[in-house]
Amino acid sequence: MAFYKKFPFVVAVPFLYISPMIAKAETGPLGFGSPQFSEDMETDRPDFSEGTKTVEAGHLQIEAGYTFTDNNDGGVITESHAVPGVLVRIGLAPKYELRIGWQGFIDSETTSSGDNAQSDGVGDMSIGTKFRLQENDAGWDVSSIIETSLPVGDDEVASDKHEPAVKLLFAKDLSSDLSFATNLNATYVSGSTERYYELAASASFGTDLTDTIGLFLEYYGQFPLENVPEENLHTLNGGLTLALDENLQLDAFVGTGLNAEADDFFTGFGVSFRM
Repeated sequence: MAFYKKFPFVVAVPFLYISPMIAKAETGPLGFGSPQFSEDMETDRPDFSEGTKTVEAGHLQIEAGYTFTDNNDGGVITESHAVPGVLVRIGLAPKYELRIGWQGFIDSETTSSGDNAQSDGVGDMSIGTKFRLQENDAGWDVSSIIETSLPVGDDEVASDKHEPAVKLLFAKDLSSDLSFATNLNATYVSGSTERYYELAASASFGTDLTDTIGLFLEYYGQFPLENVPEENLHTLNGGLTLALDENLQLDAFVGTGLNAEADDFFTGFGVSFRM
């Protein structure tokens, strides 16, 4: 039985939203910082681009969701499901956050010439930090992320090595209703035959349809820097966000590969909340 049937509790993630319980506290829920938020909530999902904002000191933000991926590689069809894909963001100081991620439960099925192969298990975790810099004279908001994967997952669905990464994050409001964000990433990847260095880049445009509904369209690419079997990967995706209130957001996304190396199709949905 697939993991998403064995673990129905994952659908209860939205009910973890408990910020009203701390509304009257004198500090943030972690025992320090201000009890009130000074900025609107910004999430690092559902697109590939990480946002430049950090979680405010003394507060906690949790982002989670489900992702379905489908790929046909020369008649070899692979479908995978991943949930809950959790990212826990902890505001430790102004402009500085601790980040703990977990891929969640992964279930994958590969079909080739009528034969089926099933693999499922627990994905890897990650740990890192985000630093937020001051907005510069050109109006750009700039941050950086330093992180590494933690190879704690099952061998069938996870890597057995740490994969450290450095990310530079940029964001700018182009007008009152249009924003732009881009990430430049460098990762030491555990490939199919050897470890190698890889660059990645994204370009994301966002706009607000209403006070509560936002839309985005994004390009994302990965570029190995060494002579390895892995090739350049290009994808295009878009989606929407729905703010139920200032501390709770739902999202949905859909995307497609732009070349043979990328997955043909992927989609998903998620929830984010802060307290």
